[in-house]
Amino acid sequence: MRDRWRMLTAHYPRSGHGQTRHDRSPEQCTQGFKTASLGLADLEDEPNGIGNWRDDMVLATSALDEWVQVAVSWQISEATTATLTAASAKVTAAFKVAQADIADTVAGK
Repeated sequence: MRDRWRMLTAHYPRSGHGQTRHDRSPEQCTQGFKTASLGLADLEDEPNGIGNWRDDMVLATSALDEWVQVAVSWQISEATTATLTAASAKVTAAFKVAQADIADTVAGK
């Protein structure tokens, strides 16, 4: 996945993703993600797949946020294992859609 991101962003030096992420924790990384996404959005010749990917990453981020909340509830026995499993499946599915967007963009779709 990381190699695909590098390949995708190699053509977009204005994205600045490498310069915007100063903290390795996912909770602190959202500003860098937003800045990098906005840098990509400024390009006039942006492939359609970038917009799709950006939209799907918002959904994936939302699913991940939900999973974190469910995981905390599960740890203190307020959520069931089935609820945690369902939240996990939602995250996995959302990121698979975003990954497919990357493949489509690289393929020129």
